[in-house]
Amino acid sequence: MQRNIVFVLLVILISCQGGEETENRIKIDLDESINGKFSEVFESIEYIILENPDESPLVWPYTLKYHTGNFWLRDITTNKIFKFSEEGNLKSVFKPLGKGPLEYFQVDDFQVFQDSIVLKDSYLKKFISFDHFGTPIKEHRFPLNSLHFHKGPGYTLHFLGYTSRNEGYLFQRISESTNDQFGVFPTDGSKEKLGIMEDPQGFLPLPDSDKLIYKLPLTREIAIFDGVNGSPISILEFDYGTYNLPEELIGQRIDKNQEPNSYVQANGAFLPLKNKFFLFVKQGQENSHYIFLDHSFSLLAQYQNLENDIDGLQIKSFPWASNEHEIFYLIRSLTFYNSYVETFANQKVKILPNTVHEFFQLNKAKLVDDNWIIIRLKLKD
Repeated sequence: MQRNIVFVLLVILISCQGGEETENRIKIDLDESINGKFSEVFESIEYIILENPDESPLVWPYTLKYHTGNFWLRDITTNKIFKFSEEGNLKSVFKPLGKGPLEYFQVDDFQVFQDSIVLKDSYLKKFISFDHFGTPIKEHRFPLNSLHFHKGPGYTLHFLGYTSRNEGYLFQRISESTNDQFGVFPTDGSKEKLGIMEDPQGFLPLPDSDKLIYKLPLTREIAIFDGVNGSPISILEFDYGTYNLPEELIGQRIDKNQEPNSYVQANGAFLPLKNKFFLFVKQGQENSHYIFLDHSFSLLAQYQNLENDIDGLQIKSFPWASNEHEIFYLIRSLTFYNSYVETFANQKVKILPNTVHEFFQLNKAKLVDDNWIIIRLKLKD
């Protein structure tokens, strides 16, 4: 395997509209966030409790993906992949069976295609393709121990974490035909103190575009790639001014972050939608910012601590995934139960069809058990 070929970086800085932005830095004044309501942003809310059979329990789902009417979840405790219908019914379970041909031992990441799903096992250094029912199709070896991957036409992109094994780059691109390895986006090593850290989202395609985005864990940065050939486009940094976590505090525990208006340690979520991006920023313990930008990174709307005036439930979590028109939260059922009781204690509520109150009454026994809920928020056009 040749490892001495350096990928030529064609850094095309994205042009940002909006006055305050520089070529690769987007300034956002969090003090300008307004106190809005869910009804200004979202059209509807749906609660889905996931089927959780004893023979294949969902223990700790970490990666959530939506693909053509199904939810896919990776359990980081059991190394299983679960496929659920939109109603929460379990359709398939992919299980670690061993270290032999067409088997996997642990799953680090996965990617869903129209008729197949590709699992990455860095321990065995291979990809395995399955159909959507769990039947193995083929496997392909690769030379890296990585966290996230994206499989494109003839290549794979890999994020390895902030370690010296990255050989001076944040990402590595591997040619599928030759296994030649190329460094993508040089790094000065300053992020190594953040360690081997991953976010739930991984590589995400931009709708109606050939671009890919990747939110760099524990940072305010977003990496952008050309999805056709895996080449780098740019790294954008969000600048929150005086609320940026000081560089000397990066990687340390911060007592000041317990205060309401404190530092932003990192972007909480950055999710692609049909005609815009959704940026979620957690500022200290009190403030959650919901920021929308168009695909040129111009600011569209900026809210904080949105009030749920649709059904009144306090959603205490952060966004986990998206599709073109929806944002998904993933929470434990007991968290939902406690939030419901706290919100509606001593209130008279009407149990109407297709409401949070009906959902609570129908699933009360399951909610106090160890189950999981997907909250589905449909955005307004």
